[in-house]
Amino acid sequence: AMQTKAVNIEAQYGRRLFFIGAVRGIDSENESWSEYITAVNNLTDTLSAHRVSPVPYIYDDAVGIIAGRLCNSGVSVADTPMRVETGPLVGQDQTTLPVDKDGVRYNMAHAKALNDQRFSVPSFFPDYPGVFWSDAQTLDAPAGDYQVLENLRVVDKAARAVRL
Repeated sequence: AMQTKAVNIEAQYGRRLFFIGAVRGIDSENESWSEYITAVNNLTDTLSAHRVSPVPYIYDDAVGIIAGRLCNSGVSVADTPMRVETGPLVGQDQTTLPVDKDGVRYNMAHAKALNDQRFSVPSFFPDYPGVFWSDAQTLDAPAGDYQVLENLRVVDKAARAVRL
């Protein structure tokens, strides 16, 4: 529905946009990380929607976090939200990451499993303190040009300049 809306707006108004699609977070009382990852992976398995970036609520404000990293005027639209140049997420560290029903804290194995299924998620580096963000994955087809938002944003910016 989000992809259809984006394409319709572009066709009708000539406005290029994308959606950051919120995906439910883990039910930490009743789900393990493997159960959660299996459940949400079903949302993206068969989709091709290059104007949609799904973001699970690993943090309660996950959509706002990635939106803030994408709109940082100190970096280009071609930059990934994972950049370390602008620093880690403000007010978050690895102790603030959620746990599952077994008390297992979200970790890089979970981040990788979700990222591989085209979700944009919190991530971290072993040699940098703090929590960062993975690439802003989209639901583009496997061989598509817009598998990450930074590619789509560059083309959209150029298209807006040409259109005017």
